[in-house]
Amino acid sequence: MIIYGSGVNMSTKRLMLLFLSPLTTYLLIFLAIFLAPWFRWSKNALSNLGNVNRSSVTPIFNLGLATGGLLLILYSVIYLREDTRYAWIGYLLAGHFQQLIGVFNEVYGVLHVLIAILFYIFLGIAQAIYSIERRSKAGIPLLFIYFIIWAAYYNNFVETGLAVPEIISSLIMIIYFIAEEIKQMSKNISRG
Repeated sequence: MIIYGSGVNMSTKRLMLLFLSPLTTYLLIFLAIFLAPWFRWSKNALSNLGNVNRSSVTPIFNLGLATGGLLLILYSVIYLREDTRYAWIGYLLAGHFQQLIGVFNEVYGVLHVLIAILFYIFLGIAQAIYSIERRSKAGIPLLFIYFIIWAAYYNNFVETGLAVPEIISSLIMIIYFIAEEIKQMSKNISRG
């Protein structure tokens, strides 16, 4: 893999792996949406794209989840484990459950729902722990927004498909995480 090539320094490798996980995930999710004219943000869940019985874009969508989850696991084990105490475990579990969403797609019924819920729970837990360990002032307020998005959806304050809170909440988490990791890498470089 190019990220482990001999001519690339550690910060560059870390940065590349940091971006590859969400880039792979979201690129393939949005490609699947583009190729599925039936998909509607107003009524669908993202997982509808991965339903092997009803979607022609299943391989694209599920590959995005599985690959992106694996890359998050690798990032957690290779980099976060070295400089966080517990947050790396939360992100590792979030990456694992992201993979499982694609493996146990909607045809698995309750198992799929449980796995998807666990993914979003571990994503929130990982951010909470990460925010505390990094002493981030933005992390906890964003986590509060994350939970408001889900509460608004499940209490019918907004009428939309499940895909909307899924994409918004995950984007909030990943944008925060990338920004904090870049800030941490900059601190590490300046220390020297």
